Amino acid sequence: MPVVSAEAARYEVFMKNLTALQVLVAALSTALFACSSPPPQPDPEVGPRALTGPSVSIMAFNVENLFDTVHDQGKNDVAYLPLAVKQNDPVLMAMCDEMTTEYYKKECRETDWNEKVLDVKMARVAQVIRQIDGGMGPDILLLEEVENKNVLEILRERQLADVGYDTIALLEGDDERGIDVGVMSRLKEWDRPILHKVPFKGANTKESERASKTRGILEARLLLEDGTKLSVFVVHLPSQSNPKWMREQALAHLNLLKSQLPADVLAIAGGDFNVSKGEEAKEHFIANMLAPNWQVSHLVGCKGCDGTSYYHPLKEWSFFDVLLFAPSMKASGPAKWVLDPLSIRIPHDVREQINQWGQPNRFSLATGVSDHWPMFAKIVLVK
Repeated sequence: MPVVSAEAARYEVFMKNLTALQVLVAALSTALFACSSPPPQPDPEVGPRALTGPSVSIMAFNVENLFDTVHDQGKNDVAYLPLAVKQNDPVLMAMCDEMTTEYYKKECRETDWNEKVLDVKMARVAQVIRQIDGGMGPDILLLEEVENKNVLEILRERQLADVGYDTIALLEGDDERGIDVGVMSRLKEWDRPILHKVPFKGANTKESERASKTRGILEARLLLEDGTKLSVFVVHLPSQSNPKWMREQALAHLNLLKSQLPADVLAIAGGDFNVSKGEEAKEHFIANMLAPNWQVSHLVGCKGCDGTSYYHPLKEWSFFDVLLFAPSMKASGPAKWVLDPLSIRIPHDVREQINQWGQPNRFSLATGVSDHWPMFAKIVLVK
């Protein structure tokens, strides 16, 4: 047997003890990690990711007075007619004098809304629409402040002939100026559109009759690619010049229409809700009436967005333009089609959309498109 020195023996014992200690520490570390380590978390620098799968894009856009150049009988559309037509017709000029303010009277008498002006307006509107999907526009386009179906057909033929908007839905409402809401889409219809008249109830009969002369809620019935039925409600609620109870009642009726849909029909709504930032702070229409019943575009997405409309006297941004999605269209919901919150944005990259102060640029022959910016989102087929 070989002779081992005392020093060598001590070193051998030290190494055995060290090895045993390392094994013990490794075992304890493994056990502790298995018991207490939290699940992997998303990288805060990356954040949540956009949904993937077949998608449908939706945009709501108030195009600001998109009229054709022909007088619609029974409507006061005289401000948006060629000047030569108005000046040669005393009846039309008399209608200008019936305008409520001197500003509108002057505008009616002097505006020359001819074919050249209409072409310029439509070209700029088309530029805004073509910001989406590589120049092809959204799959579903909700439009407010359009005069009639004829003007939408002109827009399609002159500016959007290649995008495939085979479906146009617009039904004439009771607005005295003749402005309506409409839908242009690449999707087919599963049934004919419906115009729902809001049953306004004022303090008296006169108030109720006056309130009734406004735009209804258009329901366009579209078919998604997998056969799912979709009802799209388009709104242009009474403006801020009207009493707040009109907007409140219109919102209540929209919620009622949604609740009456068959279980197999998805619901999306959008348009110009005309609820200002100041009104929302006082009345909480969006917070109390919309948020409990819908996914509201600027509440679930569009982070960092200021608004879609700007009111200069109060220096106030508002989300007049909103898209709404049924709660069932959440990622955790039962619907196959899901809202992608990261897709929600305000498209305003066209130079003509922005004035020198960085706000929506009203239309004139020299510049501008609309006093509103649109709201955009996508839904994705995930199940």
